[in-house]
Amino acid sequence: CILAMILSLIAVNTLVLSPASIGTYDSLILNAGFCFVSAVMIATTSFHRRSTAALWESRQDLDYAQTVGQIGSWRLNVQRNELRWSGENHRIFGIPKGTPLTYETFLSTVHPDDRDYVDRMWQAGLRGEPYDIEHRLIVAGKIKWVRERAIMEFRKNGNLLGGFGTTQDITHRKLNEMALAESRQRYAEIVESAMDAIITIDADQRIFVFNSAAEKMFGCTAEEAIGVSIERFI
Repeated sequence: CILAMILSLIAVNTLVLSPASIGTYDSLILNAGFCFVSAVMIATTSFHRRSTAALWESRQDLDYAQTVGQIGSWRLNVQRNELRWSGENHRIFGIPKGTPLTYETFLSTVHPDDRDYVDRMWQAGLRGEPYDIEHRLIVAGKIKWVRERAIMEFRKNGNLLGGFGTTQDITHRKLNEMALAESRQRYAEIVESAMDAIITIDADQRIFVFNSAAEKMFGCTAEEAIGVSIERFI
């Protein structure tokens, strides 16, 4: 940059000032002014480049963070019914970037069995109620689970401006929860159908499993036995 300024200064003196026969004093003033303006332009350009680089790096970091956390973000302009999604949000919903987005676009991706619930909660959110829900999506023929949270933005007069929110892909967690619930249900059915009495106690020696065979053996119901110390039955 400094070399360019020096070369420009030489060119200005050679091609402009010298042919014009400007006096030494005026020439010095003009050269000083040119140097000052050039220095300001160089400093401004350098600051702009650094700011642009920092902004780009910050956006890249945000994109990486959203990808790692599987959390996308979105913003809705209510007046225009216009949605803007982050890259991760596009990935979660399986909708290519550049696709025009509206609230109806979002709702069309929601699982049909969850659509009324999601719309009802969103309408409540538009009235200022908390919007923090879990629901299913249909993406490329497959079911995904997401958690949606939003903050609504209102004018001072109470009119709604729009909303900002996040979408978290919780499919893996939901599948684990359902698998665990199914496993527990199978275990409970096995225990309940066992011919032998099965009693399970916790760390405090209190009963938390008491099957039908145990009820017959000890002459009390599971409701009466659960929570009671095992010492009562020894």
